[in-house]
Amino acid sequence: MGSKIDEESDISDSEMNEYKEVTYKLLKFRTHKVRAPNGKFRCPFCGDKEQAFQYTLLLQHAIRVAEGSEDSAKQRANHFAMATYLVTDLADEAEPPPASPPPPEAESGGGFQNAMNSAQECYQRLVEKLKEKEDELQEKENELSCVILKELKSNDELQEARKALIQGLKDMPSESSVVIGVKKMGELDLKTFIKACRKRYSSLHVDAKAAQLCSSWQEKLKNPEWHPFRVQDLKGSSKEHGIVFQRVVKDEDEMLKGLRNEWGDEIYDAVVTALEEVQEYNSSGCYPVPELWNFKENRKAKLEEVINYLFTQLKTPKRKRA
Repeated sequence: MGSKIDEESDISDSEMNEYKEVTYKLLKFRTHKVRAPNGKFRCPFCGDKEQAFQYTLLLQHAIRVAEGSEDSAKQRANHFAMATYLVTDLADEAEPPPASPPPPEAESGGGFQNAMNSAQECYQRLVEKLKEKEDELQEKENELSCVILKELKSNDELQEARKALIQGLKDMPSESSVVIGVKKMGELDLKTFIKACRKRYSSLHVDAKAAQLCSSWQEKLKNPEWHPFRVQDLKGSSKEHGIVFQRVVKDEDEMLKGLRNEWGDEIYDAVVTALEEVQEYNSSGCYPVPELWNFKENRKAKLEEVINYLFTQLKTPKRKRA
């Protein structure tokens, strides 16, 4: 009777023990009933409603499904819980052995006592098998914990190295042609505002107007109450592998719409980029955060390429100023 119910969301082998405990409690609370109205036993996890088991046969059925490999992990956990419940809580309800002389088939090993002994042996094997799986799972969890701790330690060391390199690069003299350097994530670039202001103001007022506009929007970025984001599914994620959500800037935000209408796409894009950087690097503090940056390729710099770049810079002789 291996018919399965509720197959839409199966469980993994590692979750079987926890699921078994839940099912066992539901059996004890009679949420899952093993007694049919006619007084016979029934399996609440198999679809056949016309069931009339004797205690021993139901126990054998529970053990057979629990030990099998054809049924789902959820079905095996359910039947293991039922076998535990029958042996632990309902042993007194087992049928008494027949008073009359056993029929011929009982003498060949098919009688009540043999059936009970067989069921008990199977149950013990099932318990031992579960214990072995629990030990294996615990060993794997311990190994995973060690790997995670090593990874965390390694990540901490890498972060410390990045901080040291950021500080070192900040102390180096800046050049306009720098390839690897430090970028403040979430900080607006004044050059973008100067370029836009040149289209509107005389050269006498460009720098002041650009600085005023850039500073005004930098302050807006620091405001924690302004949160022009919406949440959407990450493209490519699925229910099967787990939906991943991401925050994206709302184009319909009134302040951003006003900025775009007044100053065009260039300044709008600069503000949106800064918003996304603040959200990624410091969403709680809303202030710029230094990061190692590859300015040539406009991306976060890898630790290895920063070190290689620094070694190259140290080896390259500097030209003396005239």
